[in-house]
Amino acid sequence: TMAKVSLSWIALLFLNFPQLSMQWMTPEKFLSRSNYQRRRCAGENHHSVLKMSSSSSSIPPSDDDAKVKAAKMASFEDAQVLGQNLATILMESCSKGEELPEEARNMLRALVSTTSGARGWFVTLLTDPDYEAIFTQPKLDASLLEALCDNPQPNIQLMTMNVAMSTATELVHLQNNNPEFAAGSRMTRDRSRIIVEALIGGDDFVLPGLREELVKLRSAVEPWDINEKKKEVPPSNSNKEWVKFTKKWGYNSEQRAAILEQLDQIL
Repeated sequence: TMAKVSLSWIALLFLNFPQLSMQWMTPEKFLSRSNYQRRRCAGENHHSVLKMSSSSSSIPPSDDDAKVKAAKMASFEDAQVLGQNLATILMESCSKGEELPEEARNMLRALVSTTSGARGWFVTLLTDPDYEAIFTQPKLDASLLEALCDNPQPNIQLMTMNVAMSTATELVHLQNNNPEFAAGSRMTRDRSRIIVEALIGGDDFVLPGLREELVKLRSAVEPWDINEKKKEVPPSNSNKEWVKFTKKWGYNSEQRAAILEQLDQIL
């Protein structure tokens, strides 16, 4: 339903639409700016993983190389639809205790190799309540972790942002008396953490550079000082890029403290 999908979109769609402002963009406006909800088809065969746009519908389903190429070329919106299909296959495989089919593995690896594809994948995987079974297994599916490890960029930064943005957005919803939306952001944060934690301290998979990126973000959300002009200033050793990120989204001291708490628990 519309309500289900809108619950936790805020955190990740800020990432995908950097021209939008947290101060005025509402969940309804986010949804009106995206084709995602209109493109969900309840009766779709999720194993026909190329049913994602008119531009790719002409590719023969048996042409695996063409499918992988299409995944690499997917726009952000197409990636969400393809991501929905792949996430459904992944959920079904997890529920049965089976491995992800090879075709789906190859397409997932291709999808997360680009910024648009990875963003679309995370928006779908992290914000849709239907995919809870993926995150309640004793271990995350190896195919998912392998795909991310094979593509450190852009995923290291995106996964770090996912933790920060969902954490900060939960507070915004609570302040606006929107507990349902806050719960959606909290779900996004928890799922983001599960993936990150599996890739920085797991027995089977370690993504080089991810822990370091989290540490950089942490330096930017440590308590800020108050200067002589009574303005907040970050510590001198803060990572400049992540300080810029926190300022871009207007994170206040409470939001930075919440992000710091999450990072300390992860690290």
